[in-house]
Amino acid sequence: MTPESGALTAIAGQVDGGATVSGSSFVGDPPAIGTGDLSVVAWVRTSSPDSGIFLDTRSKFFATGWYFGLYEGRPVLNLRPGGDPNFFEAPNNYGTESVADGQWHLIAGVADRAGGETLFVDGSEDVSGSPGDYPGVDLTGGPLTLGAENSGDDAPAVRAKENFAGDLDEVMVFARALDAAEIAAIYDAGPLGVCKP
Repeated sequence: MTPESGALTAIAGQVDGGATVSGSSFVGDPPAIGTGDLSVVAWVRTSSPDSGIFLDTRSKFFATGWYFGLYEGRPVLNLRPGGDPNFFEAPNNYGTESVADGQWHLIAGVADRAGGETLFVDGSEDVSGSPGDYPGVDLTGGPLTLGAENSGDDAPAVRAKENFAGDLDEVMVFARALDAAEIAAIYDAGPLGVCKP
């Protein structure tokens, strides 16, 4: 993937090579989730209490899509139907455990259209909830943006606060719901990783 804005800085990473995201640099790639299940997994390292969004498919704030990142240092996976300000802001969208301590942590969000949404921290379930109203919502949004919020209609100062500032490694998006054992196996792989060249 090629940077579309700013510069990504290569780092040693948790698994082989990673990247530092400044809060103003990002790369983009098209998504293919639609009405299916979704799992997002990433190694993250940040000390920022704001943390921010590092995967986003929305083309503007109330557009259709999903985003994944940290809110006040806690994992967040949010699904949005287009045009609805009352998006799926259920309590299970936000994790309870902060990872903004300057150490590497594996965070994961799983949206199982039939079973609900679950957030994981370091291989263990943090919080889960019912599927709410989103089982059939098409989440096809804009391009998948890595490293920043993609909702371009926000004021630059607002967007800067929402963008992720920290280190990322082995960012993975699956068009299926990973189970708890699969998330634990990714965490247990640690520095050996699962994304082989």
